Amino acid sequence: MSQFNTLFTEQKTQQDEKLAKWQRSQWLALGKYGVPHIKHEDWKYTSLEQLHSTDLANATRAECDLAKMNSLKLDIDATRLVFIDGLLDTSLSSEDLQQWQIADLTDDTIEQYRCIKPEVFSFLTDAFAKQLLEIKLADNQVAEKPLYLLHINTCVEGGMEHYSHRISIGESAAAKVIEHHVALDDNAHKSDLCTSRLAFNVGQNAQLSHINLITQHDQTQHFSHNDITLDKDSRADSYTFLLSGDLIRHNTSSYLNGENVELSMNSLSLPVGDQTYDSRTYLHHDSAHCNSQQLHKTIAQDSASATFNGMILVSEDAIKTDGQMDNHNLLLSDNVQVNSKPQLEIYADDVKCSHGCTTGALSKEQLFYLMARGISKKNALKTLVYAFAGEVLDELPIKEINDTLLALIASKLESTEC
Repeated sequence: MSQFNTLFTEQKTQQDEKLAKWQRSQWLALGKYGVPHIKHEDWKYTSLEQLHSTDLANATRAECDLAKMNSLKLDIDATRLVFIDGLLDTSLSSEDLQQWQIADLTDDTIEQYRCIKPEVFSFLTDAFAKQLLEIKLADNQVAEKPLYLLHINTCVEGGMEHYSHRISIGESAAAKVIEHHVALDDNAHKSDLCTSRLAFNVGQNAQLSHINLITQHDQTQHFSHNDITLDKDSRADSYTFLLSGDLIRHNTSSYLNGENVELSMNSLSLPVGDQTYDSRTYLHHDSAHCNSQQLHKTIAQDSASATFNGMILVSEDAIKTDGQMDNHNLLLSDNVQVNSKPQLEIYADDVKCSHGCTTGALSKEQLFYLMARGISKKNALKTLVYAFAGEVLDELPIKEINDTLLALIASKLESTEC
């Protein structure tokens, strides 16, 4: 905390007074929490030893040319906003934002985007973010193209990069949003720290599809948080993919703030080597007649460790709630460790909620069945892993991303010997 305190004191923000006030409030909240350690229950399986031993510094914005950006971005037709080390780069972003608008945050809008279930790194992100942007889609607008938020970290040794954005989807509007985190490969250091927070307000009768791809360099420590607040008759589909990074801890929190809300929350984690991936969800049903479905999968190999922790909270007034949460974990080696903790906290009558969890290795019978038909062991393994991941991938609202995800899965299976 003393190191963070020095950096917070030294940072010079060019934002206006209201942002400085907000950052100060987040810093004070962070001070109450303190930096956690392994004795904290929520951090029992996620060690911050590497972070504690890192000499951190506020990263300065580096340049990224068009050719480098093109090698990192997804090949999709989208409205693109490019952020480098936490700052928007208009020269690399789309000139035409279509129906989207970037608005100045006011005191009221800042308050609207408070974290649903705050944690230490959500406070850290907002305290150190160089920009707090609100991106808006007006009422009754249907975005013609996905909104693509590309975050590029230059990975200066010991550097910290922080991203904090707010997205407002107006009443009866509809949008697809892609959040993508990448790093410049040639400058990666194990001490690089990246944090991000993206908060959504989904208006009445609106629809949101959100895809979050974390494809940092394998040396990066990444801590992120997504917040989704939904009003009456709205729907949201959320997909998170933890694909590369030394340590990743991601939180998705959602608040159902009106009746007849539909929510789907999904994730896929692929830790290899000695990587640690920690995926957490928090879902607050606070209104009646709402449905939620969750599917979270992990494919772990080598000596990797993974954690899933999910909570469904049903308030007293949230009658007729239907909340389902499933976590399935595939172990591709004898040395991996996967921890799962699905939870329900229900205060209402007349609800239907359940959770389920499975953890195990590939079926030897299925593997033998494929090999007996002339398929090599390596290809049989890939086929079964793809089938396991396919339940998440098949539901993606932007099919062009499937090829990217399948290629990343294939690259992570190259060293598998099971």
